[in-house]
Amino acid sequence: MKAVKFGVVLFLLAFLSAPSLFADAAYSYKGNYFDGFVSTIPNNPYTTSDRVTMWFTATAPLPPNGNWSSFTPNSYSFSDGLQTIDSNTVGAVLTHFYLVTDSSGALIQWELAVWVPTNYSGIATVDVSGLAINDYGIFYPSGAPPDYWEGGNSNAPGTWGAVPEPGTLAMVTTGGIGVAGLIRRKLLR
Repeated sequence: MKAVKFGVVLFLLAFLSAPSLFADAAYSYKGNYFDGFVSTIPNNPYTTSDRVTMWFTATAPLPPNGNWSSFTPNSYSFSDGLQTIDSNTVGAVLTHFYLVTDSSGALIQWELAVWVPTNYSGIATVDVSGLAINDYGIFYPSGAPPDYWEGGNSNAPGTWGAVPEPGTLAMVTTGGIGVAGLIRRKLLR
């Protein structure tokens, strides 16, 4: 009986601490590996092992047939293998956040870019039909022009996927630990 009470208490704690039940919708992007490199100075650190990855959260899932010329995410993070710029980066500016969804709400066109003017670094991913398809990162090692490193790819859009939200992971993990504890307790008797 105590084990059942313990399980109920554990479930309630997990349920109440799971903000994802009422939280944002999350989207993640994984670009293809870089295949083009430009630099004004030697030793470009971008390699064919680097790519643009990013995620963002929205207040609710993106609706079908949506078209936003200026979308504001709740939070975001961009990485290009050399640098990560997120919603907590001091001075970060979302220069473009354009989204288009299809009839099922899936992202089919986008132009997403973040820039840090204080050190001239930026990351972008673009897939706008008929205009451009590319991912790139640019980094100024001295913090200002003219010298820079750039890595990217073109004509090869990446893929979008779901992001497990931290609250969901916490709830599943806590529930799993609770079940494991109940099983262990039962076996020790």
